[in-house]
Amino acid sequence: MDQEEIIRQLCLVGQRMKAKEKDDALKRATGRACMENPWFTEEFVMKAMENIALWLDRDTLRTFAGRYPFAQKAGRVAIIMAGNIPLVGFHDLMCVLLSGHMAIVKPSSKDKSLMPVLFDGPLGERITFCEERLPEFDAIIATGSNSSAQHFHHYFRSYPRIIRRSMASVGVISGKETREELQGLCQDIMLYMGLGCRSISKIFVPEGYDFGPLGMELKAYMYLMDNNKYRNNYDYHKALMLMNNVAFTDLGCLLLTESSELHSGVSVLHYERYDDKEKVNEYLKDNSENIQCIVCSDTGGRNRFPFGQAQRPAIDDFADNTDTMAWLGLIGRK
Repeated sequence: MDQEEIIRQLCLVGQRMKAKEKDDALKRATGRACMENPWFTEEFVMKAMENIALWLDRDTLRTFAGRYPFAQKAGRVAIIMAGNIPLVGFHDLMCVLLSGHMAIVKPSSKDKSLMPVLFDGPLGERITFCEERLPEFDAIIATGSNSSAQHFHHYFRSYPRIIRRSMASVGVISGKETREELQGLCQDIMLYMGLGCRSISKIFVPEGYDFGPLGMELKAYMYLMDNNKYRNNYDYHKALMLMNNVAFTDLGCLLLTESSELHSGVSVLHYERYDDKEKVNEYLKDNSENIQCIVCSDTGGRNRFPFGQAQRPAIDDFADNTDTMAWLGLIGRK
């Protein structure tokens, strides 16, 4: 299968995603995925497919793949996928296929139903799905927590590898945001219940910032309190803060607390005040290795996105700032 045929087949996958409401097999897989993982909702699965489908356009794929070499000899690239948000490993799999390699996919037990159904056509012949021990492979992409990333680095030390770890995303608030921008920020915070590396876990706000307007827009996400997993985390973190005398503001479906930490728990948003934006920029630069996205009004720098766009990466917004396609091109020359 040459690259043009791979692109054609990926476009067909995209068409299935766009017509997901009429695809009975995909609807059944969505139902299974939500039963297997209580963090998944049908809305979130649909949103994930909607965002991925934006990549699966013939011109977009041709332009993207055309920047990189196509493997002269196909290698076998293993992909150990995470299961924090629906189809989170799709981009890695897409890159492996576009670069001309064969994929060995070990899906997360928390997200094992969707990917095989999406690739049940001709592209499935280039993918081996396995839930147990990985068969022989030439290179590997593995995603996990910081602790599992250390394990992956050691265990796969003799292979070419990309090891992905936990990342955080932040927002920089000027205090002059429009209602539409605040609505976008709320989506960046709450989509997928805050479990993605592109989910905003901390915001920087100017001294004296009024959180009232943000709280008003967050009311659109009160329905998440009906999800047992989310509600249990909310109750747990609220009780913990009360017992430890940690100051917080309850925004109904989100607990707001001042902290210097980048990462926050589910249902918790950290904030830090600033009186000099240059100090914020210094912080972002010093912590760039741990930050996936920055949402703000000033989108002129690396990894900066307008409000509401953090969860909608472009096809060339690589996770962990690692150019997966360039790396796969090196595998293809071996």
